[in-house]
Order: sequence, then structure tokens, then C-alpha cells
Amino acid sequence: LTETVAAGVVAGALLVTDAVGTTTTHAMAEGYKTTSLAMTEVSKTTSLAMSEVSKTTSLAMTEVGKTTSQVMGTTTLAYNIIASKASAALADAVDQYGSVMADVKADDKDDVTDVVEA
Repeated sequence: LTETVAAGVVAGALLVTDAVGTTTTHAMAEGYKTTSLAMTEVSKTTSLAMSEVSKTTSLAMTEVGKTTSQVMGTTTLAYNIIASKASAALADAVDQYGSVMADVKADDKDDVTDVVEA
């Protein structure tokens, strides 16, 4: 009788162990599925977020490029205006110098003529 009871206890323990093992296996499988789904969602969300960051960065860089281009255009225009005015002022100075030198030569010629006549 003791052997029969002992065998029954062992058989019951094996059934309980088998049931616990099966339940644990199912729980682990469900846990893996849930973790896998969660990781897939995290991956999708991260991918979408990175895509938005990329778009925003691209738009920002386009705006920076436009602004830089406008600044460069304005700078070039200002430089051209300054260069044009400087060129005109230089040409005017050369003309004035030429007039003064012509007057000096004419005056020197009159002085020489005065000396020769004297």
C-alpha cells in the first residue's frame, strides 16, 4: 500500500510538473509574442519619427540655403553699386587732374612766351 501511495504521489507530482511546464511554455510563448509586437510598434514609431526629423531638417536646410542666397545676392548688388560709384569717382578725379595739368601746361607756355618776348 505504501508503494502504491508513493507511486501515486510521484505520478501526481509528474502530472503537476508537466502541467506547470506546459503553462510556463505557453506563458513564455505569449510573452515573446507580446514583446515582439511591442518591438515592432517601437520600430515603426521610431522610423516615422526619424522620417519627420529628416523632412524637418531638409526643409530647414532649404530655408537656410534660400536666405544665404538672398544675402549673397544683396551683398553682390551692394558691392556692384559701390564699385560703380568708386569707378565713376576715379574717372572724375582723372578728368580733373587732366584739366589741372592742361591748365598748368598752358600757363607754363604763357610764361615761356613772356620770357621770349621780353
